[in-house]
Amino acid sequence: MFIKRFGSSSSNGYKTEIKLNAFYCSVKANDLTGVPFLGIAVVGMDNEWHGILKNEVSLLDKEDKYIFHKIYDIDIKEMRSPKNSSGLDFDMYIKAFNKFAEEFETDINRIKF
Repeated sequence: MFIKRFGSSSSNGYKTEIKLNAFYCSVKANDLTGVPFLGIAVVGMDNEWHGILKNEVSLLDKEDKYIFHKIYDIDIKEMRSPKNSSGLDFDMYIKAFNKFAEEFETDINRIKF
């Protein structure tokens, strides 16, 4: 999904494109949940949540040639109890996007324009 293209289109301007390739949130239940008798005891224990974000970022010059192009694969892991899982999908998305922003800022600071 193409998110945004922004930047100057003047004679010496650069353009940036950001594409969202994928985002999904998954949960892995505790391994002991399926064990007879023990499964009842671990029902309320924390589950492992993953937020996966895949973005593609391109920086183009005035002739639409690539100066920078990278695909970011961000994986956020968090342990949460089933009672505190409401709204966690959006929470994981925000955390993954913030991590992406930090990595992107680090990469952009390395480029000499």
